[in-house]
Amino acid sequence: MFEVIGFMFIGTGLGWLLRRFPILQQTGKCISATIWLMLFFLGASIGSVPGILQSIGRLGGQAALLALAGTAGSVLAASAIYRAFRRKEPKP
Repeated sequence: MFEVIGFMFIGTGLGWLLRRFPILQQTGKCISATIWLMLFFLGASIGSVPGILQSIGRLGGQAALLALAGTAGSVLAASAIYRAFRRKEPKP
């Protein structure tokens, strides 16, 4: 994991240093194509495992529950922080 974070920092630093070069302005399309290819191969590898396709309904339900719980927790935490730190106006 530290290798991934390290590569991200190195890439960020190089991108910042070389940001004026026109070749870096054209990397967006290449990155998008690479991401689409990676998603395709991820789907192909998941589809080749028979046990995953049989339990996709259960896995989807768990993923939906986790997404809803995470969203609800974020909304509650943001609301509590907003209430705790909002500026109270003095009453006349």
